[in-house]
Amino acid sequence: MTGDVDGDGRDDVVTCTGGTVVVTFTRGDAVDVFVGKSTGTGFAAAPKWHDRFAVAAEWPALSALRP
Repeated sequence: MTGDVDGDGRDDVVTCTGGTVVVTFTRGDAVDVFVGKSTGTGFAAAPKWHDRFAVAAEWPALSALRP
């Protein structure tokens, strides 16, 4: 997924892992969330931002609201 997660106006890359394979839209308690912030010409290394993603009935989504 992509979205501006740090408010700098550039889309960042968000990935989730469910074990050793990186996949998008993986959900659950055992899923780690990693964010690669945009550098303007590419993406920085993606550190872990959260331990769980879209647990139970939650659905993954990203949004950026700007004035």
